[in-house]
Parts: sequence; structure tokens; C-alpha cells
Amino acid sequence: MKRKIEKTEEIDCLLSPKLAGTTFSGVVLAALAAVVLFSIITGATGLKSDSDVYLYLSYLLPSLVAAAITLIVLKATRTEFAVIGGFFKFNFKKRYIAVILLTITGMLFGLGELNNQFVKFLNVFGYVESPSYLPDYSVLNLILTIFVIAVVPPVVEETIFRGIIQSGLKKSGYISVILTAATFALYHLSPAKTIYQFVVGLLFSLIYLKSGSIIPAMIVHFLNNLLIILSIYFNIFAFVESYKVITTVFGLLCVIGALVIVFTDKTEVERSMDKTDWLAFLINASAGFFLGTLIWVITVFVH
Repeated sequence: MKRKIEKTEEIDCLLSPKLAGTTFSGVVLAALAAVVLFSIITGATGLKSDSDVYLYLSYLLPSLVAAAITLIVLKATRTEFAVIGGFFKFNFKKRYIAVILLTITGMLFGLGELNNQFVKFLNVFGYVESPSYLPDYSVLNLILTIFVIAVVPPVVEETIFRGIIQSGLKKSGYISVILTAATFALYHLSPAKTIYQFVVGLLFSLIYLKSGSIIPAMIVHFLNNLLIILSIYFNIFAFVESYKVITTVFGLLCVIGALVIVFTDKTEVERSMDKTDWLAFLINASAGFFLGTLIWVITVFVH
């Protein structure tokens, strides 16, 4: 009986606002550490920016460091790693299959233009978005690119944000959706994608809140990254530019359709987080919010 009580306490620790805030601060530090580590590795090895290894490392390293920091946080709080398995529930309602399809369609065709308009707004302040590159096409490069961009990041990020962080805020109900989306957008340290990632984060977090599983959001995250890769290699969305207004409206209607299905799900949402919980989260997340905001401001306004 004693051991069962200890396990229960460990689970409560995993789902606490304090751990949610600490995890967020940890992964923001991880994002900065990945930048430093990447510079050290490339400097020491002489990797050229156009080499395949350089590109793979630039995509893979942030996720690996974030995962490592998260495991360190869980270890420091004496949380059993096996508890993370509880996030991966496949027993969600069938309606979320339709939500997955509508959300990914909406992201690809409706929300992309939102990102483009925000980049234009930042351009007013002199900000120029750094282009992203993929290795030259080959079957092997395609497989490796899918793994480092479409598989690893969705698994790591959804486990951290929708799993650990949002679960720690679950008693705040819909407010947990906003907070998790904000942390998700800030973590990426990419000003150009801030609005897009915040809106996407809202969708992912809402789906998780109502479905009770990170799997639907993880699938959407995977499909989004996968289809972007395929569009770059094979230009499968070439028609979008010619029919931008139509595809954007269609995409936004898909997002609305997904939201309707989610909000008509009668699953009850907890709304009992008190001020102590808020304070615990904000105190422990403050380092992450401060560093993330600082890097954002420097990136946009310092040239």
C-alpha cells in the first residue's frame, strides 16, 4: 500500500502546474542550448551550411535537447518516466478522425496565409525571415528528412506541450489551451511563425483537452510537416498560388468545421484551478517567458 501511495504522489507531481512551468522554462533553455551546441559542433567539425549533415543536425538537435532536458526535469521531480505513456491514448472518439482531416486541411490552405501576412507586418520593422532548406532530393534523403522533421519533432513537442505542460494545467480548463498555445509559440523562437504557431497551438491544445489524448494532435502535427516536405520536393501544392483566395477560404472553413465538431463534443472540461496553481505555474515558467520574449525582441528589432 505504501508504494501505491508514492506512485500516486509521483503522478500528481507530473500533472502539477509547478512541473508544467518548470518544463516550459527547461525547454526554452534547451532551445538556446541547442543553438550553442550546434555552433560548437559545426565549428569544431567544419561542417558547411549546405551539407546534408549540417541540415539534418539543425532540424534534429533542438528536439533531442528538448527531450533530454524534459527527462532531466522529470528525474529531478522523481517522476516515473512510464507515466508519460498515459498521454498516448488511442481510445478517443471517432469524431476526431474527421477533426484530424479538417484541421490538417485548414492548416495547409487556410492558416498559411495568416503566417504570410504576419511576416509582411514584421518586415516593416526591418525583420527578414531566414529561409529554410532541405537536403537535395534522393530516396534516402527523403526518408531521413521525414524522420528528422515529420516524426521526431511532433512526438517530442506534443509529449512536452500537450502532454506534460497542458496536463499540468488541466484544472484551468480552456485557459490551459491559451497558456499551452502561448508556450508552444514562444518555444520555437521564430518571430515569423509566432502567430501561426499560436493559432495552431490553440487547435492542438483544444483537441487534446476534449479528446483526452495527444494522438490526434500528434497525427495532425506529423501530417502537416510531412506534406510540407512533400510540397517542397514534389511541388504538390503548386495550384494553391493560382487559387489563393479560394484555397484560403476553403482552409478557413475546414478549421471552422473542426472547431464545430470539437465544441459539440460533450466531454466535460475541468475548471477548478485556483490562484495558488496559477502562481506556481507562472513562477516556474517565468524564466522561459522572459528568455523567449527577449530572444523574440532581439531577433525582430536588432539587425
